[in-house]
Amino acid sequence: LEEVRHTTPSTQDIRFIPEDVDVFVKATASLGRIEGHRRTFPAMSGFEPKLPGVVVCGEEERWSLVVGDAAGSCVNRGGDIVSVSVTNTNTGNHYVADVDDRQDGTYSVTFTPHHSGEIRVGVEINGEKIPGSPFKVTCEVSRDYALIGESLQIMGSKGSDKEELLHPTSTALNKAETKLFISDTENN
Repeated sequence: LEEVRHTTPSTQDIRFIPEDVDVFVKATASLGRIEGHRRTFPAMSGFEPKLPGVVVCGEEERWSLVVGDAAGSCVNRGGDIVSVSVTNTNTGNHYVADVDDRQDGTYSVTFTPHHSGEIRVGVEINGEKIPGSPFKVTCEVSRDYALIGESLQIMGSKGSDKEELLHPTSTALNKAETKLFISDTENN
């Protein structure tokens, strides 16, 4: 490295990216405490808690991205270039994701999906993908029936007795539209 320091202009960045991150972390840990600048290591970064598998269309999502160093610890400082791309694979729509640098090694990622289907969330830190990127998340339509209008009739109540519903999943009408059938999961 001494020769590289003398022959490399100070504006260049020399990177070492190991193929096996676990071996690298164990090897550096065996050297004892190493003082120096805690560089961002995208391979040791990720969302905490893990991303949900399902989100609700029209509702704001706010996730926390934790940026790690080579040992897997939070870098405890900001200033990294974090880019997030959010795309609905069914419609091709791209969503704007706001990234807020909290200046403590964490970044708040916020966006609002508007269409149902699979969403891909791509995350890069300083131009490098983090593990698992792009992430797959499913956007489902909310079932807020109050948005439809005023209730005309209420049938049953929550429970597992006669005329009670535990987990209603679907409805159907007969041809004459005189009988309503309700499928109720786990309620025989």
